[in-house]
Amino acid sequence: MSKSKNDNIEWNEFKKINNITNKRSVLLGDYFLTCFIFSGIIDREYNQEESDIATIKLNKDYLDETKRNLIISPSTLPMLCKPAKWENKKYGGFLENDILKNEIYTKSHSNKHKMENKQLLYDSVNYLNSIQFEINIDLLEFLTKKGNSLFYTDDDISESESLQQAITIKIAETYKNIPIYLNTHADWRGRLYTNSFFISYQGSDLSASLLLLYKGEKLTEQGKEFLYIYGANLFNAKINDLSISKKPFLERINWVKDNYEKFINLDIEFIKKAESNFLFAAFLFNIKKSSWWS
Repeated sequence: MSKSKNDNIEWNEFKKINNITNKRSVLLGDYFLTCFIFSGIIDREYNQEESDIATIKLNKDYLDETKRNLIISPSTLPMLCKPAKWENKKYGGFLENDILKNEIYTKSHSNKHKMENKQLLYDSVNYLNSIQFEINIDLLEFLTKKGNSLFYTDDDISESESLQQAITIKIAETYKNIPIYLNTHADWRGRLYTNSFFISYQGSDLSASLLLLYKGEKLTEQGKEFLYIYGANLFNAKINDLSISKKPFLERINWVKDNYEKFINLDIEFIKKAESNFLFAAFLFNIKKSSWWS
């Protein structure tokens, strides 16, 4: 090879230097995969109709051990301090980015990009990065007390989903009782994403439900109505063959008021019928705690 052992090169360049064909690269990948399979950690399940197509799954016997030995990248976690501010010629986000100098947006390898009005992106990301959040302790304690499989059975979700939910709960327990920040970046299209993976308002039903704004605002009468509409949308069961989310606003508001007793009692069977179980449960806790219910 023309490069030293310590140099990092792209896979396509490595293949070119070592004359690795696509067939050989597939065989190389299969070799490493087979090593994991022989270790027993993962299983390869072949499609009955097409024998050359297989699904890779984590061996259930190793699920608990995998949970105990996972290493989570710090870049996928919330921040305890406010992310560094993005400015012209100044790298923001994670504090170490002053050294790493990662761009505010990810680039596409297949296109060349030129960003205009970059300050607008800086302002948007800096604003999102300045928002303080906290863990929804009421919901977290409810889930850890009852078990985070409260709203489903083992047959309802895959091993990977179960593992991700277990990690999310553990991270939430670690960050409870303190304000947190969610560092944000953009892609080359201008779309904004949180770096935090397991706890994020852009994440799964569970991930988003465990987040609350650290500094809230008092709801106006109109705000309460929109909260009720939001709760009805989360439940989204069908009434007379039409989903609640398709009903007029007034009907959704009245549906919430009509089910008040089920809300404050945190009726488990009722929550299970919701389309978004965890977010709906978080909504119920807001209703239960409120002094403005009407």
